[in-house]
Amino acid sequence: MFADRAARLPLPGTSGYDAGMLDPPRQPRSGGGAPSAGLRWSALAVTLLGAALVRAWNLGWGLEHRMAFPDELAFWQSYLFAFVPPRPASLVGHPLFYPPLYGYLSGLAVAAASALGALGPGQDVYRAFVIARGVSVVASVATVLVVWRLGTRFYGVCTGLLAAAVMASIPFEAMQTHYASVDALLATTTALVLLASARFSRDRRPAWAMVAGACVGLALGVKYNAGALLAVPLWVVLEEAVARRSLRPMLTLGVAVGVGCAVAGAIAAPSWLLETHRALSAFRYMRWQMTGGWLPDGNHAAASLGWYGRPWLIHLVATLPFALGWPAYAASLLGVAVALRRRTDADRVLLVMIAVYVVILGLPTPTFPRYVLPLGPALVVLGARALVGLRLPLSARAVLCTAIVAYGFVLGGSQVARFSYDQQLGVASWLRAAAERSGIPLRVGFPQPLAPYFALREPLGRAGLRPMPKPDGHWFDGSPEAFVMPEWFATTIRRDRNSEARLAALDELESGRAGYREVARWRSSYFQEDLYTWLDPAFASDLYMGELGFRVYLRDDVATRLGLPSPGSAP
Repeated sequence: MFADRAARLPLPGTSGYDAGMLDPPRQPRSGGGAPSAGLRWSALAVTLLGAALVRAWNLGWGLEHRMAFPDELAFWQSYLFAFVPPRPASLVGHPLFYPPLYGYLSGLAVAAASALGALGPGQDVYRAFVIARGVSVVASVATVLVVWRLGTRFYGVCTGLLAAAVMASIPFEAMQTHYASVDALLATTTALVLLASARFSRDRRPAWAMVAGACVGLALGVKYNAGALLAVPLWVVLEEAVARRSLRPMLTLGVAVGVGCAVAGAIAAPSWLLETHRALSAFRYMRWQMTGGWLPDGNHAAASLGWYGRPWLIHLVATLPFALGWPAYAASLLGVAVALRRRTDADRVLLVMIAVYVVILGLPTPTFPRYVLPLGPALVVLGARALVGLRLPLSARAVLCTAIVAYGFVLGGSQVARFSYDQQLGVASWLRAAAERSGIPLRVGFPQPLAPYFALREPLGRAGLRPMPKPDGHWFDGSPEAFVMPEWFATTIRRDRNSEARLAALDELESGRAGYREVARWRSSYFQEDLYTWLDPAFASDLYMGELGFRVYLRDDVATRLGLPSPGSAP
């Protein structure tokens, strides 16, 4: 034991850094030292507050209209009141497309709110979904805190504070908290894996190996693909075995990692033990869907994007700049380059995680932007370290870092403001007014594929109109008096070009050959939308946002009767 410990001490005449020990704190190159303790804690508090505000703002969107994103209802509704009261049966019987940890946390949070009387009488799922979304908010803010600790512990005070600020401002982190989903919590557990593994790389004892493995187990309780994170602590195990030229560390430390992962995984996702058959069936279905069984509209590599419209490249060229904001992404690329040159203990841990996860990103057929969120903590920390070390005057670095953080908050805020079902309600209200003016009970057609995500049926029905979802190839059958085209769906048809029938029908509708004319339009935009939609038109909007953009078409005779010979605009 003492011999092993002595072997890791610095040799005479070398620094701890040179001997693989602690990285030296990096001070600013121009003027001043590290900020005072009071300033550090104040800056961290402001950062956490900013993160919480942008993530919690507009959190209850849609719920006041008794509407929620369909995936929320499909995957998480059964968890909401499962722990009111808590009992063994609360743990089982839920959908297992995702592991259950996020559902358990949401259910426990709802149970606590219910016990405090915060949810009112009864079991209102729409009030409860605010709590479930709040779990994502808390997890996302916790990620900022873990990133601060990771940056401070291994790269210095200034890097930690800047990394936390950039993490707080990542646009897609703020967006992802606005519907019940696992991805914000996955980013949190990924950051914990990095923090524990970096600590393990400095103190290669079985106890830290077990902690790192336990963090991987928690991540596995959030999402199945988190199993790839096991490579991070195992890399440290491999390094120790090579350094000692012995297989003994692979046995002792590797077993410790495995035990920690297994125990934490069993606690986070007892479904693997209690409902093994169902869990395996869900995992097989998910694997089939992710590796070719499903080609999601607008969220896959498409030839129309050009040279980067293929796996891996689409994430590196388009998705990551969109999810992080291009300034933060540019800084992270610089950070990766610096880490490849320095290769400290912590650098190697973060680089391994990035490399492994980039490989995983290219394997599934879908390319949803939320898939890149686990890369955020590692990229942000490395980017912050590179920015702090730039050979620029202190004032120039301060302006640059402030601009990067401000850009992220502005972009994220402009996106969060778009979460709403007001467009669907506006379409229904406009068509109801048109029906009253024309004296015709309008039948309203719209595309049937993904119809629940368009969220048109309920608002149209409440307005006294007759919704008519139309399957591909039959959009205009029965000649409904009105037809509503979600702008999101039209964009994916042009982007994907995987259905000649859809392309032909869309062309007929827009050209007027189908016997309809455009009479009203709803759309929204966000900060620097043109740049990101230039990278990928699918970044104009997405199904989870509610605001998809809509074009309303009336049959020619109905439009003429209303005196609408040319396209109008939404009131």
